[in-house]
Amino acid sequence: MIAPIGGIGFVTLLGYAIPFGCSNTSSKDTQLSRTTGLTDPSIKTAKLSTSESPKRCKTRIIHRRLVCGIFVSLFLLDSIFLVGAVMNGLPSADLTNSIGMRFRIIPPGDFLMGALPGDTKADDDEHPQHLIAISRVFLLGQFEVSQAEYRQIMERNPSRFQPGERGETHLHWWTDPDNLPVEMVSWYDAVEFCERLSALPAEVAAGRSYRLPTEAEWEYACRAGKTTRYHFGEIFRPGMANMNESYNRPLARGSFPPNGFGLYDMHGNVLEWCEDWHDPNYYAVSPETDPQGPQFPDEDHHVLRGGGWAFPAASCSFRDRIPTQLKGPAHGFRVVCEMDDPALLIP
Repeated sequence: MIAPIGGIGFVTLLGYAIPFGCSNTSSKDTQLSRTTGLTDPSIKTAKLSTSESPKRCKTRIIHRRLVCGIFVSLFLLDSIFLVGAVMNGLPSADLTNSIGMRFRIIPPGDFLMGALPGDTKADDDEHPQHLIAISRVFLLGQFEVSQAEYRQIMERNPSRFQPGERGETHLHWWTDPDNLPVEMVSWYDAVEFCERLSALPAEVAAGRSYRLPTEAEWEYACRAGKTTRYHFGEIFRPGMANMNESYNRPLARGSFPPNGFGLYDMHGNVLEWCEDWHDPNYYAVSPETDPQGPQFPDEDHHVLRGGGWAFPAASCSFRDRIPTQLKGPAHGFRVVCEMDDPALLIP
């Protein structure tokens, strides 16, 4: 809270420096003579009814400075929190790769996948809830893939929310697009990113490769041991995630507190592509251990998880299905890092 308090103090001083002075009587004399035709003796009488008393003038100045201070303070607070100030205390990365991407170790374990029985807000394909075992440790991106990371690997940036593109008008002047999640990517784009990243000489030498998470891995990582609708509880509020058009744009990665595994933006910001095809009936026949998704889709659809900035509040179990080639301003992804020696991942 030091930064917000300092910002308010600065704005208070700024308010006192702004020249909100009282009316200038000499200029008022000139204006009255021009507009009313009054002579000098008459002006003296008119000034008594138009000029402010010193006390009233001082009160007006204080009010104006106070209003200025409040509005600019809100401006500074918005910039402090939405640019990613939460990242100042972010959990440490368990691994940082050759291009600076941060990963967290996700331990093995069991969880109930899917919507709770009786959840009237859940879609049909979120049922039935079923027990799933994640049998091995894995590394998952601490953040969604950024515009800078995508550009570095793919040598292009398809994102709408960057300078020169349609979403530029929605960005604040202090926004760093490099730290926004990449969007306008299809499932094929996300897979190609993983392949190119895996082929980097530094990653090959380190025995690391990359892929999209399975649906089961994604939901297990999102819940981080919780059984509630969201990893932060049963109720969504705008200060908890970037969903439900709370901000009308993607925000800097890490703008909200992480979940229990130290992962950011598992709810909202952008939808995240998963490896799996979509089948609305797959949960009824899913293997109990490390499910990989259906062998064939119901249509040419892959699954996206987590919801996005323009979507209604998406729970841990929410599943979206989108044609594999489709791109949108809220479609992004995060990646799994695999290592040749899995023993190195044991905490």
